[in-house]
Amino acid sequence: MTRIGINLPNSTTASDFLRIAKVADRKGYGSIWKGEQLGRDAISVLGACATATTRIEMATGIINIFVRNPLLTAMTAATVHELSGRRVIMGLSTGNPARTGKTFGVQFDHPLGRLREYIGILRRALSGETLNYKGRFLERIEGFKLGIKAPPSNFPIYVAARHPHMIELAGEIGDGLLMNMVSPNYLASFVLPHIKIGAEKAGRSVNEIDIASFIITCISNDKSAALRAARKAILGYSMLPHIFSMFEREPFLESMKRVRETWLHEGPEKAAEEIPESVVNELSISGPPSIVIAKLQEYTRAGVTLPILYFSPVEEPSGASMEKSVESVPLTD
Repeated sequence: MTRIGINLPNSTTASDFLRIAKVADRKGYGSIWKGEQLGRDAISVLGACATATTRIEMATGIINIFVRNPLLTAMTAATVHELSGRRVIMGLSTGNPARTGKTFGVQFDHPLGRLREYIGILRRALSGETLNYKGRFLERIEGFKLGIKAPPSNFPIYVAARHPHMIELAGEIGDGLLMNMVSPNYLASFVLPHIKIGAEKAGRSVNEIDIASFIITCISNDKSAALRAARKAILGYSMLPHIFSMFEREPFLESMKRVRETWLHEGPEKAAEEIPESVVNELSISGPPSIVIAKLQEYTRAGVTLPILYFSPVEEPSGASMEKSVESVPLTD
């Protein structure tokens, strides 16, 4: 197994990012992914990591199309492409209504149509053409032309998605689909059929779409400590309403409903304790480094072509814990 990515979480510092990137580059990981919450932006971090590494790919996972103009994104992508020596993946998404609409103060509407238009504009801008455009959401572009050498025509753009129509859009126009905290069962039974629908709409094979997935990863020889860390990470993400809805297609829905009730009435610490170990094992990799490859093979059998280890710290400080985990994982059987 050669294509394994890692995620750079916000809990680590800027100096941690560079140190971890160098370790991942040396170890043979395939890509580094940086998302955006309300802390460090992805592009600045990846630009710095690009100059500190030699071969590992730099990937946004994700940037929100509602808060960045597509022409600015084209300029940004081309710049990091130049800095890294052609090692960039652009992961895009619409975010969620609460974060986009309330926190950023941007009107959240027509996410599917906006993302389709955005990717079309982005591809044209990256091609180096002089762009004149009138669209539904970006009303007018006059005479835009990228001022540096355009990246190659196969510049990879991934679509982060949860809902059926967005997954289908990834299959139709994306180079890849990006998922987060989903089980192998969910991937095989729900995601792949919708990717196939989108791909067939565009006359493509599903094999042309890279399927990437973040996987919560808690590495420790102390199994109980790894499980505690994984429970905390799963709880923090799954209690978001737009994420919890995914459990409706999982056999452990009732268990997670009970966890949610505990979270609402008794708080997160008690709720995390109630997540069954079977659910933790479905949604994460938790334990010693030796289990990682076997667990990743469950995901690849379900259709994942690019697993991304989303390291959550078992020990503090976070940066040292993650560096140790990145170093310890064997990348082959």
